[in-house]
Amino acid sequence: MSDAFKWLIGVEQESLNESQTVYLEAPNNTDIPNQIRQLGELLKDGLLTQEEFNQKKKELLSRL
Repeated sequence: MSDAFKWLIGVEQESLNESQTVYLEAPNNTDIPNQIRQLGELLKDGLLTQEEFNQKKKELLSRL
């Protein structure tokens, strides 16, 4: 799994100690459009490849 997908599992916050991780709740269907938008931002910032973006987008859309 690429580092870019780690935000789906947990998000490191600078305000926390390095050993602490904040875990996101399991997504529900209403969060899927927002998740796709976030993926688009990661793609735009060069943190995801087009292939990674397309794969995750397809997976998220299949949950609707």
